[in-house]
Amino acid sequence: MGEQRNQPVVGAGVLAMPLALSRMGIVLGVFVILWSGLTAGFGLYLQTKCARYLDRGASSFFALSQITYPNAAVVFDAAIAVKCFGVGVSYLIIIGDLMPGVVQGFVEEGGLEGAGFVFERRFWVTGFM
Repeated sequence: MGEQRNQPVVGAGVLAMPLALSRMGIVLGVFVILWSGLTAGFGLYLQTKCARYLDRGASSFFALSQITYPNAAVVFDAAIAVKCFGVGVSYLIIIGDLMPGVVQGFVEEGGLEGAGFVFERRFWVTGFM
């Protein structure tokens, strides 16, 4: 067998970067990318500092927020839940937009008699929910 390499994961943010740079310009675009990287890195740094006060394997956002802001721990959990719900909805929107076209690309015209529902957005959104 060949050598196994770790493959990087490319997210939607990386795919959207060329459009963002074309709209903002190179100077402001590079600044925003660097600023986003610095703030994300600083957030991870703060998480590692706080996680040192927890038992190994017991760290979570809720546990960290109980250490730093005990009264606001539920608010942090609610914010994470709302964010995750938004991500789930956005994925369903993408699936509903793209899957009918994908199926149409694989099937010849009239190739699915009686199964025209696979070309409907509602079918794919319901199926992936």
